[in-house]
Amino acid sequence: MADCVKITALTGPRLATIIARKGVDALHIGAALGLEAPSRPGRAANDRLALVATAPSAWLAIADADTGEHWLEDLTQSLSDLAAVFDQSGAYCVFRLEGPAARQTLQRGIAIDLDFAVFGPGDALVSSLAHLDVIVWQAGGEESFDVAVFRSYADAFLAWAQRVMATFG
Repeated sequence: MADCVKITALTGPRLATIIARKGVDALHIGAALGLEAPSRPGRAANDRLALVATAPSAWLAIADADTGEHWLEDLTQSLSDLAAVFDQSGAYCVFRLEGPAARQTLQRGIAIDLDFAVFGPGDALVSSLAHLDVIVWQAGGEESFDVAVFRSYADAFLAWAQRVMATFG
């Protein structure tokens, strides 16, 4: 069953933390960015950007690696009166887990119910996975998840995932 999970390091996603100013909510942030920013743990996206809600009035913004070199300046300008924006591209590694056992693999380390009935497309979470802080969101299909982990813990995350996958036999 270990072959039923594929782990891929996503190369070069551009990441930024967005923290709304006092009195600014998800509706304001979403309107400025042209999408419906989640007001609860979740993920929303348009053709340029995805937002993952990480805390009240805080989001992880995710753009593809091929986004223009001024993406952070553009994001900061779009939100200049609404939020503080901090580049996180060098702070995190993002891994994609996909396959029939991807959900089960994550469930072995996260103390949150990941059953499809309660954690499906558009859902996200911030939690601890095997003592590592992670941000997890469903990446697309029912069995595809993206996991953002601090770069300094990337090797520890991969070692944990390999140990868990080995138990599947």
